[in-house]
This record gives sequence, structure tokens and C-alpha cells, in this order.
Amino acid sequence: REVFSLYYDDINLNSLFDNVTGVSDREKFRLRWYDKEENISNANFEIKKKKNKLTTKEVIKLNKKIEKKDLEYLFLRKDVFDKYFQNKLINEIFLKKINDLIKPKLFTNYKRDYFKFDNNLRFTFDYSINFKLYNDKFEIWKKDDKSIIEVKCVESKLNNYIKILKDIPLIAKRNSKYVKGMAMYDKTNYF
Repeated sequence: REVFSLYYDDINLNSLFDNVTGVSDREKFRLRWYDKEENISNANFEIKKKKNKLTTKEVIKLNKKIEKKDLEYLFLRKDVFDKYFQNKLINEIFLKKINDLIKPKLFTNYKRDYFKFDNNLRFTFDYSINFKLYNDKFEIWKKDDKSIIEVKCVESKLNNYIKILKDIPLIAKRNSKYVKGMAMYDKTNYF
């Protein structure tokens, strides 16, 4: 499956720098869709929250295809926001975020394969990962030479899987496509 994301951040890149500096209570915002870069339909707006080592994600389904010209103003203009989001909770998020003036910063594109161990343990394998700055006039995608395996499970079942996960001969490492992509454009350092 091909995945497209557009990460949003404020003018000071607080989501980016909170991640880089290891702030344990942080969030990031992205628009995610599947299929083709130019066909932003069936999109989800995701708020990914990190609290210590636990990551959660709120997913809000958008109600119509997004026009490319509206990406810039999704959280800057109420009329554009209302065109795609029709939910009271979302309006509260908008009122909070509009003060932060979040704007699009980075596109990501990659292929993802899904694997399921049982109903509580899932793996995703991301490869052919590419990045592009939102406002890049030259439309230059930069390719990442790494692939990512991510383990996802219900928090209550984590202890059941620790032994299985320890037997997998891979090195666990922090990863953020947003941070990695911004580092490729010299917006931060990536370790």
C-alpha cells in the first residue's frame, strides 16, 4: 500500500524540536491519505501524541476530497477548515491550534506492508521512503535509504510480547519520519 502524509507544524517548528530534544509529552499533526499524491481523498487528519514511552493517535476522517490549494489554509482559515471537518470535538482542536498557526511543512511518501501476529500484535514494514518540503518549488523528493519495522500492540498486552520481541534480531531505535525528513533538508539534526 502506498502512503502519503503531510506534516503540519507551527512557525517555530515546536513539534519538530520537541521530538529532537526528547520532550516526553508532545504531539504532532499530519494529514494522511493513500493512493496518489494528487488525489487527497479518503484522508485522515491524525494527532499523534507521545506521553513518556506511550504513543496514541487520534484519527479524524475528513468528509471530502481536499483541494491542493486548501492544504496551506486548513488550520489558518475557519472557512477552509469547516469545508473538511464537521465535528464538534474537531472544532475545539481547531480553536486551540489556530492560535499556534500550524502550516504544512513536509510531505512523506512510502510503501507499507502489514503483518499480524494475532489480534493484539501487529508489525508494519515501511520502505521506499521519500520526503519533500511542502513549499519546494522544484518538487524534489529526497529518498531515504533505510526501511522501518514498527511494532504495534495494545498497551495491556505489551508484557505478553516482550519475550517475542526480544527474540527478534533487530535493534530498537527511535524513529520519526517527520524529523528524518526535516533533517534531510537541514532543518534539524537526526541521530
